[in-house]
Amino acid sequence: MKKFVYLFELDSVRKTDEEILIGQQALYKEIVGNGNVVVLTYNQFVDSKGFFNLLDIPEYYDNLVKLFEMGAIRISQYGDVRTLSQYLINACSSDRSFIYSGWPLKSTQKRLLALIKRSLIYSDLNEINHYIEKAEEKTEEIAEEIKDLFVEVIENQERGFEKIDTKLTGPQCIEILKKLFHLIKTVLRLSSIHTIYVGPKPDDEYSMTLPKYLHHALSLTPSEKIDNQLWAEAVSILKSDSSVFCFEEMTGSAERSDYHHAIMKRYEEAVRSGKAEDKMPYRYAEAIVDLCYNYQLEYSICNSSKHYNINEFLNDDSSEWKTFSADFFTRLKQDWNTGDPSSCYFLAETNRFEKFEPSELFPDFNRAVRLLGNAKKSNQSTESDNTEPIRRYEYQLEEQKKDRRDGFIRAIRRKAFYSFVCFAIALAFEVILQVLQNLLDEGLSKCIDVNSWWWTLIRLAIEVLVMLVLTEIITAEMAKKVPDFLKLSDALREMGLLRKERKEVCTLYESGCQTHTNLLLDDVEKTQPHMKGEHIDVVESPSIKQYLKLRNTSPLLFQQPDAVPCQLVDIPADNNKAERKSLVRKLQNLEEMYGYRFGVVYKSRYNTMIVDPIKVVSSGQGDNKEPTFSTYERVVPSSGKDGVVMIPVYKGKFILIRQFRHAIRSEQYSFPRGFAEKVDKDSAESAIRELKEELGAQVSKEPRFLNCVTPDSGLASTQASVFLVEIDAYDPKIGHEGIEGSIELTAEDMNKGIEDGDINDGFTLSAWAMWNVQCNKI
Repeated sequence: MKKFVYLFELDSVRKTDEEILIGQQALYKEIVGNGNVVVLTYNQFVDSKGFFNLLDIPEYYDNLVKLFEMGAIRISQYGDVRTLSQYLINACSSDRSFIYSGWPLKSTQKRLLALIKRSLIYSDLNEINHYIEKAEEKTEEIAEEIKDLFVEVIENQERGFEKIDTKLTGPQCIEILKKLFHLIKTVLRLSSIHTIYVGPKPDDEYSMTLPKYLHHALSLTPSEKIDNQLWAEAVSILKSDSSVFCFEEMTGSAERSDYHHAIMKRYEEAVRSGKAEDKMPYRYAEAIVDLCYNYQLEYSICNSSKHYNINEFLNDDSSEWKTFSADFFTRLKQDWNTGDPSSCYFLAETNRFEKFEPSELFPDFNRAVRLLGNAKKSNQSTESDNTEPIRRYEYQLEEQKKDRRDGFIRAIRRKAFYSFVCFAIALAFEVILQVLQNLLDEGLSKCIDVNSWWWTLIRLAIEVLVMLVLTEIITAEMAKKVPDFLKLSDALREMGLLRKERKEVCTLYESGCQTHTNLLLDDVEKTQPHMKGEHIDVVESPSIKQYLKLRNTSPLLFQQPDAVPCQLVDIPADNNKAERKSLVRKLQNLEEMYGYRFGVVYKSRYNTMIVDPIKVVSSGQGDNKEPTFSTYERVVPSSGKDGVVMIPVYKGKFILIRQFRHAIRSEQYSFPRGFAEKVDKDSAESAIRELKEELGAQVSKEPRFLNCVTPDSGLASTQASVFLVEIDAYDPKIGHEGIEGSIELTAEDMNKGIEDGDINDGFTLSAWAMWNVQCNKI
């Protein structure tokens, strides 16, 4: 009986050589020794130093792919992510502050991430291979070109290669590129094998989130296995920030990176206040988060076999969570005692690259492929391929190991038997050929000397050749019809290997094939209902996902007034998946048929371009009228704040700047204006800041608010606040944002300039009208 098993030992944050070796040994023991199917999550494989360091080893890569193809290793789908390639493309998105646990790579290295993303989107390894091949030229120009890939961009400021936190040498850069090449190659290869994926759980089955597991874990009474004081200090740290660790409400972020950032922030605050002398409680807090994250990933896998009774959480009394508590504290102690905590925790993005070299203790995955291939007939079914309830991991574990061992021995014996049969056939041919040869010798003895050395040599060569050819032909035909039967050439090779495999099997099971088990066997016979993994038929585009995220953070941008001709299509939230999928599919159909593009199609520091799906009623007759969708474009400020327009007055005259405007590709006279920044508390503060930036102005009085102007309600959703500002001095910042100069005008000059068409900026005309109404009193 096979089970779907998630291995905590393969967590992507396990980076030391000892942890990598333990993870690969656990993988070997689980698929070979226990005969289970190891189900990886996307991040376990893609963002793991262990896999990252091993995929450029041809033998490891070939055998790993074979194990996937054989069904010994599979990957769990999640949400609407179908493949490893799709997951990695999302992880490389420029708007994420994702902590790359296993890679010598930072989320701020935008060019390198863009290279990875392009390689995946176009299934093209030529570009990254170009850098690797060019590096062999060892010219200064090529070296600089490669180093440029590793440049960081932080808050829109470029940090050169020489300023990155961890200094890299040129050879190290090339080594990283080579590792990335093999990772991308593997991801593309596995993404094309549709049989390796386990469908995601039904949408209503994702109730156990990371915050919820943390809530449950911190509710436990610590066992004698752990340091109670260290536990208490770590729990205090984790509960110190309700904005992130909202355990009671069971909300908060589902991203482990956010918890790691929060723990580091708590530590840095404690250091500044002089309260933190020991990093261990903070590292222990991180270990707790990592463990709970792994529980959440295990739970997210459809039909995964667990080491505890999940139904315990139906009871609010944590004292009743016996099997979970036993497993949690056993794992926590094991994780904490593996390796040096100073090298296992407080992980951050880094370019430091330390290569892992497999030792003699590293598992032989070539042998794993052979053993699994030999035993493939002994037990084909997995528990998750049928509709039987899902058993706990420890259920009949020893019986499962014994059956597995017996299956291997039977397979080895069967192959050995067929090998001997093959040799027996060869021996029979040898006897027959010997008889025929003796008859031939009698017939030729009158013509030649049959006892001469040259005839003996020819006779022997013919005899051996005919025997081998006939045996190969006969056994090859039998191999096609008899399972596991071997043709002669295979039998010759297999005999030595079968002896080694038998020794490997005996050694594996004599050692107990120890994997992680929960020693508390209460409720070991409890089962979970079998679930059918869902088919992912709709993948939301990044623009639609950003659109829905913006709708949640800025609801005023999506308000629906009654009886308006442009009614927004209401895309259902996550709690209504069926209708949401149906609607998103319709939008995607329109994009495919008519070239539309819905959602947030572009975002910069200043502007966000949105294409809204708008309801349109067709021209059908009677009850046949069906709503369809069209597009409506609009631009909103990325900061979420409106702009500002300033009327600067200096010694009774109005100051206009002469500025090149990119949109009209021409110069224009106008009052200074600008975007409101998130750092500004109010619009008046923005007005003062903009005047200093553009005019170098010294503001003498608080700006006077006149009113707001909506410059282009057909396209832009922004308003601009208009301020009258008296200044004591100014010095135009020539060259800043296209500023070419400034001019001082009286009110009469302003009116004349507007009349002649020399002043035609919409913001300036609107602001001048407000000044005339409110200040000039005309």
